[in-house]
Amino acid sequence: MNMIKSNRGIVLMMVLSLLVLVTTITVLYLNTTASDFKITKKLTYSTKAFFLAESGMHKTLYKLREVPNYSGGEGLCTELMPLGEYEVYVGALNPLDNIRIVRSIGYFPRKSAADRAMKEITAMILCVAGLPTEFYDNAVFAGEDVELMGSSTINGDITYGESINPPETLNAQQFDGDFPMLDFEQLRGIAILQVKPNGENNLYTAANIANDKPFPTSFWFDEDNLIPNIVYVETDLTLRGNVGVLGGFYVVAGDVITDPSVESVDTTINGNGTIDGCVYTYGDFRINGGGNGLGITGGVWARDDVRLNGNATVSYNQTYMQSIDFMNIGVKPQLISWKETYEF
Repeated sequence: MNMIKSNRGIVLMMVLSLLVLVTTITVLYLNTTASDFKITKKLTYSTKAFFLAESGMHKTLYKLREVPNYSGGEGLCTELMPLGEYEVYVGALNPLDNIRIVRSIGYFPRKSAADRAMKEITAMILCVAGLPTEFYDNAVFAGEDVELMGSSTINGDITYGESINPPETLNAQQFDGDFPMLDFEQLRGIAILQVKPNGENNLYTAANIANDKPFPTSFWFDEDNLIPNIVYVETDLTLRGNVGVLGGFYVVAGDVITDPSVESVDTTINGNGTIDGCVYTYGDFRINGGGNGLGITGGVWARDDVRLNGNATVSYNQTYMQSIDFMNIGVKPQLISWKETYEF
């Protein structure tokens, strides 16, 4: 009998120990789950707060491009996607470097919420009054590197931002500044109004490029009044084969008007032929000339690199440059750097 009672006591102790163990594991599991949930929630809120701050920055950049003296002041703004709030502070223009410091703060789910997440982005926005004085005086103006390969040549002055190869290239000078961002809304508006005899205008969307919409073959839209064709391209521009003779001022800017975060759009020309005019590209410019040569008579501007390969030539044309200069094309503010400066 005593043995039975002793065994019962041991069993009871084992059951109680097991119950304590299960309870401890359950509590630990619940605490871990709650902690993981809090961490996940915090990360989700933090990510959405960052997107809100980024949205505020892009909208401010758009407003600065529309209203040069824009100084903010709207206070707390509400976003529907994702639901949340942001506020932006626009600094005064520094006359020494034409820079505005802009701070954009995102809050999720809202600024007043006890469990809110907050992200702050600080950016430097360049707000120049006009184009560099030498902008229209070069056969090539590159924001970064210029590289001449094979038998390629440049007839005229060259301005580059970082390096040139070969380094002993004549008539080359370095530009210590930021590559200018043209007023793309102005240029796009002109391209739409320039209707050719075939009834089509000079705006080229991605669909137009894919469907081989023909380009102008003359630099002049109205030669009597020295008005060039403004060919506005909303995607990368790649020309291949026997290009023939194309004309106009080609502005390859992508979708930068509706999406200020566009990083770059490139222009690549392969084969044989001539572009009788000028090219501005918001990215890299490449010419890969064929056996019979490929040339541009006018000039090239590229925000990034310019590379000429094979039998390719770029020659400066002062008449074309002056006709573009006389159009008084504006310059838009551009985002030159940003960083995340605060998180809460």
